[in-house]
Amino acid sequence: MFGSEVVVTDTDFHPVAPEGRRAASVAAASMAPVLIGNEVFIGARAVVLKGVTIGSGAVIGAAAVVTHDVPPRAIAAGNPARIIAQM
Repeated sequence: MFGSEVVVTDTDFHPVAPEGRRAASVAAASMAPVLIGNEVFIGARAVVLKGVTIGSGAVIGAAAVVTHDVPPRAIAAGNPARIIAQM
C-alpha cells in the first residue's frame, strides 16, 4: 500500500555536473532497480531512491527518504530513513 504522493525512483534523472544535464537520455550507470516486497506500507510523501530493497511486511513512515535497504518487517522513518523498530 502506498500513501498519497509517494515517489519511487530507479534513476537520478540527470547528472549533477552542469555540462552533463543537456544529454537527451539518462546514463545506465545512474539507474538501479527498486524492489518492494509483499504487504509493505509506504506512508504519504515518502521517497524511495534507486537501488533500494524494502523487505516484505516493512513499514515506511510518512515523508521518509529511503536511501538504503529496509529488512522484512522493519519500521523505517526519517530523512534519511533509519530502522526505528522491528516487528
